[in-house]
Amino acid sequence: EISACLVGSEMCIRDSVSSALLLLCVLFLLMFDWNRAKPWLNERVSEATGRRFAINGDLILTWQRAEPATDTWRDWIPAPRLSAHDVTLGNPEWAKADSNMAEIGHITFSVNPLPLLNKTIVIPSLQLDDPNLALQRVSKGKDNWTFKQTEPSAWTLDLQRLYFYRGEITLKDQVEHIDAKANIDSLEPTACLLYTSPSPRDRQK
Repeated sequence: EISACLVGSEMCIRDSVSSALLLLCVLFLLMFDWNRAKPWLNERVSEATGRRFAINGDLILTWQRAEPATDTWRDWIPAPRLSAHDVTLGNPEWAKADSNMAEIGHITFSVNPLPLLNKTIVIPSLQLDDPNLALQRVSKGKDNWTFKQTEPSAWTLDLQRLYFYRGEITLKDQVEHIDAKANIDSLEPTACLLYTSPSPRDRQK
C-alpha cells in the first residue's frame, strides 16, 4: 500500500509539473514581444531566399482555433496566427539595387500545429493586404521570381488558400516583350497549393 501511495504521489507531482510547464510556455508565448524576433526572422529568410527580406512594422502572434473545423478533439488545439506589417522582399543582384520585388502592407497567416509532427507545414490561409509585386525577366532563365536553389528538404508546404486584397502587379518581360500593370481589388482563389521539396533522386533526373 505504501508503494502504491508513493507511485500515485509521484504521478500526481509529475502531472502537476507538466501542467505548470505547459502553462508557463503558453504565458510566455502570449506575453512575449515578437518584435524582438524580427532580426532573427529577417536574417533567416534572407539567407533562404538570397534576397533582402525585412519585416519593418509590427510582428504580432495571436491564437485561434485550428481551421478547418473537424468536429473532433483537434479543434481544441489552438493554432498560432502571425501578423506582420510593412514587409519587403528585395530583387536579385542583377536588378536595380534600390528596388524591391515585393512590398506588402500587411501579411496574415495561420499554421496548424499538429501536422508539424509529420514535417508538414499546413497554412489554411495566407492573406496579403496592399501588396505591390514587380516581376521582371531579362532573358530566359533570368527572372526575379526564381529563387536560389537550396538543399532538398524533408518538409512539405501545404498552402490551402491565398487572399490578395487591394494590390498592384507589374510585369516587365524582355523575352516576350511585355510591359503590363494590373490593379487587383480582391483575389480569393479556392484552389490548394501543395509543394514538396524534390528528393536528391528527382534532382538527378
